[in-house]
Amino acid sequence: MKQNACIVYILTFAACSAQQQLTFKYTDIEKIEIVSKYLDKKIKMKANFREDFIADLNTSKAFYTEENLSTHKILIYNTTKKIDTLLTDGFIHQNKSFYKSKENLIKKYSVEAQPYLNDTVLGKLKTFEKLQIYLKKEKYNKVSALFVEDVQWFFKEVREKDKDRFKRWCLLWTFDKATYNKYVKAIIQGRENFFNYENKEWKINQK
Repeated sequence: MKQNACIVYILTFAACSAQQQLTFKYTDIEKIEIVSKYLDKKIKMKANFREDFIADLNTSKAFYTEENLSTHKILIYNTTKKIDTLLTDGFIHQNKSFYKSKENLIKKYSVEAQPYLNDTVLGKLKTFEKLQIYLKKEKYNKVSALFVEDVQWFFKEVREKDKDRFKRWCLLWTFDKATYNKYVKAIIQGRENFFNYENKEWKINQK
């Protein structure tokens, strides 16, 4: 009995520890679209890319991260009329859980010569998106690192000494969808002035 119990335990552990992968069926898919998340514009893909794209997508393995700093959406239209949406940066794909590819699938199958957004814009957008994620999930210990050093003292001091003021500060920086989109547009168009490049990252320079 003990031997049987050990075998069952080993098999159960192996099943649990096996890394999950995506399981889309190419025969169940009518079409696939890749859309720029920030620009709401379709990305032109190679002809007849679907089968190879799905095969590569299904090799993506389960991956842990606290946030999906995605730049694009993968829209998978099924024959059942269901649409599966994955948020992605090309490498990490979010579909309930997170999955990571060995290579950037957007670059691999896209026919675009250049990305739509340069590294400066993407860096600012990712900092801004991290702020929204951390505030909404109340991960306050991570928030101060998104601000320049001259502002970090303010954040820490207010959080420790004036909880009501800190709560109001968090509410002011947690944007609804319309306000969020307004800031995203301003960042893309270069009309914002609340970022500095510090320690090889784009940081928010206001409190």
